[in-house]
Amino acid sequence: NDSKFVVSFEIEDANSYVPGTVVESAVFNGGGFEWKVSTDLSSRFRSPYTKFLLACESKNGDWKCDANVEFVIHGEQGNYSEKRQFISDESHSVCSFDNGYPMHIVDNKHIFEFTINIISSYGGSEHSPIDLTNSSNSPNNVTLIIGGKKLLVSKDYLAINSPVFATMFFGDFAEKNKEEEEIKD
Repeated sequence: NDSKFVVSFEIEDANSYVPGTVVESAVFNGGGFEWKVSTDLSSRFRSPYTKFLLACESKNGDWKCDANVEFVIHGEQGNYSEKRQFISDESHSVCSFDNGYPMHIVDNKHIFEFTINIISSYGGSEHSPIDLTNSSNSPNNVTLIIGGKKLLVSKDYLAINSPVFATMFFGDFAEKNKEEEEIKD
């Protein structure tokens, strides 16, 4: 079940950041959505507190994700945590933790965690993203050449999503038995 997961964000070399530095995490895929954390580290120069944003996104046009979120800052003398409910959709995708939170540097790192428990959602991806340029992904049974770039894909998957591909790969056409096909405008 992918409805409960942890997004961890470690900022290395924490003592080197200068005022005005905003740091963003890499994108984390969980629960069918893309999650990212950002923080303004410059606030630690004005006060020992900072603010965070947790962003949720989906590639689908119509989506919604309701989740309970527990936010934890790891510190040398214990952890600080806060819980809240997060409701996001295509028009509102950011949960702001802007009360001002204590900054802790442990071994020259800031360490933050968001435990996300999705209560209800729709419109998220059901599958993890697939690298269509990597031949180790399966099931790939055709290589499409589009604009000079080779994409390794599944005929079955393309046919489900496109009547043109269904006809091309499963009708009485030469492409039916080809392992590589160039797509032109």
